[in-house]
Amino acid sequence: MTLQQRHFLSLQHKLLLLFIPILTLSLFLSGTLVSRGYRDALSGSERELALRYVNRVSGSIEQYANEIDSLANSIIFNASISELVDNPQEIRFIGLTAQAMFMQKLYGPFWKTSKGISCFHISSPEGINIIAAGTMYKNETVRDQAFLKREKQSEWIRNNGVETFGVMRSTADVISYYRRVINIDSMRTTGVLCFDIPVSIFESMVTGPDWIENVVITIVNDSGQVLYGSVPQQTGDIVDQITIHMESVPLSITGYLPAFTGSGLTKSLDIYRWIVLALCCLFGIAFAVTISEYIFRPLRKLLKHMEHVKQGNLKERISFRYHDEISRLGDTFNEMMDSINSLMNQKIAAEQSKRETEIKLLQTQINPHFLYNTLDAIRWQARRDKSPVTEAQIRALSNIFRQYLQIGNEYILLSDEKNCLKDYLTLMRFRFGHDIRFTFDDTKVSGPCYILKMLLQPLVENALVHGFSEKESDCEIRITCEEKNGRLLISVTDNGCGFSIDDHISTEASDKVMSGKGFALSNIRNRLKMHYGADSCMSIISGKGKGTVITFDLPYIAEIHNRERLNNETANR
Repeated sequence: MTLQQRHFLSLQHKLLLLFIPILTLSLFLSGTLVSRGYRDALSGSERELALRYVNRVSGSIEQYANEIDSLANSIIFNASISELVDNPQEIRFIGLTAQAMFMQKLYGPFWKTSKGISCFHISSPEGINIIAAGTMYKNETVRDQAFLKREKQSEWIRNNGVETFGVMRSTADVISYYRRVINIDSMRTTGVLCFDIPVSIFESMVTGPDWIENVVITIVNDSGQVLYGSVPQQTGDIVDQITIHMESVPLSITGYLPAFTGSGLTKSLDIYRWIVLALCCLFGIAFAVTISEYIFRPLRKLLKHMEHVKQGNLKERISFRYHDEISRLGDTFNEMMDSINSLMNQKIAAEQSKRETEIKLLQTQINPHFLYNTLDAIRWQARRDKSPVTEAQIRALSNIFRQYLQIGNEYILLSDEKNCLKDYLTLMRFRFGHDIRFTFDDTKVSGPCYILKMLLQPLVENALVHGFSEKESDCEIRITCEEKNGRLLISVTDNGCGFSIDDHISTEASDKVMSGKGFALSNIRNRLKMHYGADSCMSIISGKGKGTVITFDLPYIAEIHNRERLNNETANR
């Protein structure tokens, strides 16, 4: 069976399948963060503009209200008007046109239109119209009397649908400003002054050049009546409001700010983000394929020559353009092939049958022996190059392979497993670049003891890859072994990030949980069941940020024949 038949995916394809989701996820997350930051900045800018807009409207309304109030004061305290108010019965003959001309004479021809006033009148407390100018509305007496009953000095109030005098009847919505006319000498109310102002005047101040469409503005008097605008329902579209109480006039303005008035900018940004993400993914995939092809081409070339050797072509030689680790593997391969051919030439004249036997033997051993010879060659080369770190790594890897790649031996001495773990930690310390404290306490095990091969190594690997993925210091793995009542108790503890488990996970009730924690735990569980049957137990204690503790309760196997008997008993169950 060839290598291609044993594996569905090549190493290059596996690396690409790993690289593509990592690239896509990283680009998506970075694009999302940038988009969210831009969205928040834009939202904050729009909120600031909305606040400025509300403050501007408040200032305009307050200034206008003060101007109306100042005009009312000048009218009330005008000597000519005071004389008319104090003697209303004597001057009723003046007439509406004369009244308007009288006001124009006092305050100029544009005194009313400059303030946007549609109607002005002063009436007595009894409802007698003393002086008026502008559009005349019906029911003025009723409105004046209603104001006097509220016993206020002044008041802003909205009147909707007020009818006008004339041949063509019409209605208007006005905001009226009422003011009591008080005789200073007697301190009694001698009349009511009223300005009727079209709602459009206030609307023009609200919808200025900086008008923001989605910001709702309401103007409210001191009695809570809405003079302009309407109070929106508190839905998800309105997230905030700002209320400004005017100091000089009895009015307040409230601006209701939307969740995100924004614009098409954020939508365009989202579209651009997806376009950039797609382009980056395409370029990233193309770049990854190119780099992987550059890296794996010599490996495939080496593998192809090795397959030719396995098929009996012992004249294979390989050469690489660049001088790196892979080219050194090729040199070792060539040296090995030279040695094989030299040995064959020495024996060919003496024994043809022995030569054929040796060729077949070498061909059957080429894979593992090639690995060991290659590692030894690289290790000695590292020693010659004075590279102790590389030499230590290769020595540790070679020791691990010699223990774990022995065919036919499913069990290993506990002491050998301990040494393999130390060699494995030697390699991992170089990989992670920081210190990992490792202790293996087997002092409570009195004699030789056999355990399943590679029972503890996957747990140490899980702790390094997953448990310490978010830690760069204070990483500790502790293994304790104890012989008790003919049983072997093993505990593997790490101080990593852990994972969420409500309680202990037994081997019988852990199918669902194990399947979500990777291949290592489920594989260990299956091996325990296959070799020990029901005479074993594995449990897990873990929690987010609390580390992980995995314990084994196994039969104590001191001799090989006990292990064979245990296998037979397991097979008969």
